[in-house]
Amino acid sequence: MRVLTGHTGRLRVLAFSPDGRVLASTAGRGRRVWLWDLETGKASARVSHLGERVNAVSFSPDGSLLASLDQGGSLSLWDLATGTCGEPLHAGRYGGRCLGFSPKGDLLAAGGYGRDHGYHVRLWDVAGRRERAVLEGGRWWGVASLAFSPDGSTLATGSGDGTLLLWDLATFRVSRTIRHVARGAPQIAYSPDGRFLAAVAGWSAVVWDMATPEKPMRLGGKHGAAAAALAFTPDGDRLVTAGNDGTVKMWDPASGRELRAFDWGIGRLWAVAFSPDGMGAAAGGDGDIILWDLE
Repeated sequence: MRVLTGHTGRLRVLAFSPDGRVLASTAGRGRRVWLWDLETGKASARVSHLGERVNAVSFSPDGSLLASLDQGGSLSLWDLATGTCGEPLHAGRYGGRCLGFSPKGDLLAAGGYGRDHGYHVRLWDVAGRRERAVLEGGRWWGVASLAFSPDGSTLATGSGDGTLLLWDLATFRVSRTIRHVARGAPQIAYSPDGRFLAAVAGWSAVVWDMATPEKPMRLGGKHGAAAAALAFTPDGDRLVTAGNDGTVKMWDPASGRELRAFDWGIGRLWAVAFSPDGMGAAAGGDGDIILWDLE
């Protein structure tokens, strides 16, 4: 286990680069993205951001780009080879909250608030940096989280009112609405094989088998305080949740059975991510980042 220190405020985002050598993080009200060299354990770069608090970060699948989204809806694309960034894109009228590349890296989705604080997701063509579509629906809470299905055909979006929308990216229309998630700002994730969709719900999480999405399964246990984040292992065999009780719990997503639990005594946890090889993971608390070996 290693601890990375230097942030102030709660960790908002953790993201491994596709080659597993760099960990990107944002915390508190910071306007920068920290890039940690995982061989040395030191921040190798701090990317200055032109706008407001950075809320979301995502690496492109080939590792050439880093996207960052701030509270004001400013979306920046950084070329990691040169360290340069073009003119920021405008991702939302009221604010940006979540971000993600499609599996092929050709699309970038940015979510936040739209008219009347409704759902608002902009889809951008990455190569041309042109807007492809605007997805809007619902009237409450905006988009708090999003995730592309592994085959790239669907975009799942989660709202603070407890609603999940599944968008068909061939038509840019909602193909399914799911209303079985607790209110808040649910984090969501697809399993790498696309079989499961999971969402944070209260002190635990809910898992849907996409073959029978009308039958949600709540995990067979819970944290001692609100769950804040979740992630699947790269092989899809395990689901991990991080909670405000300071624990990380590992689950079997098929049965909902708890497999293991970790508590490093650093207080509340807010973010969790897996390295691409599945051998390591990171969890973020109120300033500190924990790195651990899954074996």
